[in-house]
Amino acid sequence: MDRTDDDPPKVTPFLLRDADTLCPRRLSCELTRAPATSDPVNRARVRSALLDRVRTWHATTGAWPDPPELTPEERAVLERASDWYAALFPRHGVDVCLPVDEPTLLPRRRVVLGGWVDLGVRHPDGARELRQLAWRGDPAPRDPLEVPAVRLGVLRLASTGWWDQGPLLVTCVDLLAGSTSEATVELPEGLASQGGWLDDRLAVLRARADDDTVEPGVGCGTCRFLPRCPAHSVRASMQTRRESLLPGIVSLSPTSLESWHRCPREWRNKSLLGVPPSNVEHGATHGLLVHRLLHLLHRTGSCHDAEHVADVLTTHGADARTADEVQRHARRCPIGAEAVGHEIDWARAYPSPPLFVATARLDAVWEHDGILDVRDYKTGRVAPYPVHEDRGARLQAWVAAPQAAARGLQLRLRYEHLAAEVVDDPEPWEPSEDDLAAIEADLAATVTAMRAERDFRGVADAAVCGYCSFRAICDESATPAAPTWPEPPSVEAARSPR
Repeated sequence: MDRTDDDPPKVTPFLLRDADTLCPRRLSCELTRAPATSDPVNRARVRSALLDRVRTWHATTGAWPDPPELTPEERAVLERASDWYAALFPRHGVDVCLPVDEPTLLPRRRVVLGGWVDLGVRHPDGARELRQLAWRGDPAPRDPLEVPAVRLGVLRLASTGWWDQGPLLVTCVDLLAGSTSEATVELPEGLASQGGWLDDRLAVLRARADDDTVEPGVGCGTCRFLPRCPAHSVRASMQTRRESLLPGIVSLSPTSLESWHRCPREWRNKSLLGVPPSNVEHGATHGLLVHRLLHLLHRTGSCHDAEHVADVLTTHGADARTADEVQRHARRCPIGAEAVGHEIDWARAYPSPPLFVATARLDAVWEHDGILDVRDYKTGRVAPYPVHEDRGARLQAWVAAPQAAARGLQLRLRYEHLAAEVVDDPEPWEPSEDDLAAIEADLAATVTAMRAERDFRGVADAAVCGYCSFRAICDESATPAAPTWPEPPSVEAARSPR
């Protein structure tokens, strides 16, 4: 049935969670159900396979049913998640179902609730349980009732009548970390609490929704309403081929661009399928801390104010290395310059086929001496090539160029190396119009290649695979390894009939 203007809006956990920060036009388009691109929901592939497997496993005495056609990486996630599920939950004595398979209308609030409600469990004593599954490899939330998807799940189970008496047990589990948490919702107090939260979030969403206010940024990379958006002037079909893994408008970032050129298979796993990494590295923790401290220093004061710097570093427990890197930055930070932004998100779309939108988070942007000065803080080693050859810098330049032109400024990109062992920064780069035209052509050619790719072959190069976060589950890896996921107890026992 075709929708009408009187149809109530559909809201999802994502919209309610991020209503404070999403683009107002995007919120308005969601509330009015404006025409949107029909992009594939690839993360549903593993979920559908896992839910089918779990329900079959509960209902029969056989072993795990064979998974559907998935990539080897998706299959590895499915196998580990299945083993953890079997280790954590009893096989028999419960009735397991999909309690909600359609969006849920709340007539009094004139809103439709969307999102995924995973498993409804009926226990032998008649008790009901909402069992919400994840497979990110992260600890389960401390309080399941703080998770927007769980909140909506509780409301939907009550609204559809699946749960209408007695307490509801809510269980959140991460099936790669083997981590669970529980909470109980009582009638009517608990249900009223979740309804109050929904009303508060709906009020925020409706208050911020504004079709005439556009806030381009990193969110453009996942927005289904780019066609017809005044910020981008994209001319595009709203439809995507059913068999395609790629969205109608490809999203590029410095990270995803490097991933594609490093290994198309890695790019597919990370950017298209959302496969959780099998091998998590923690080496970036220090760099993230430095970036956040510099952002805080500039947002709340000046990095040239010794007292302010000392206060921020002490408050956040910064060590001597971090303090030295902050001081090295202060010597490079332009005194008297006007700050355009710190940790600022910009986006730029290529408006005709091959359609793509590029987004970049820039560490700092300054305006001074006729220059739009884009800074990228680096806490690691120096790249073996100049800035203008760095693919990430080239994408940043293409995204930032319209901002510089609108201000009548010359664009300059500079890498700030903050580590003590790096003596000199690379030469800054001021891209010319010819440079920007060449970058645009390169990006368009890359997206064309992405759309033409079918096999997504791995590079099978030890130098690349040794640092890949999927090396334990990729069957083309030149450096096979064990996953860093914790292994469930008694794996073989979990897989066998009970």
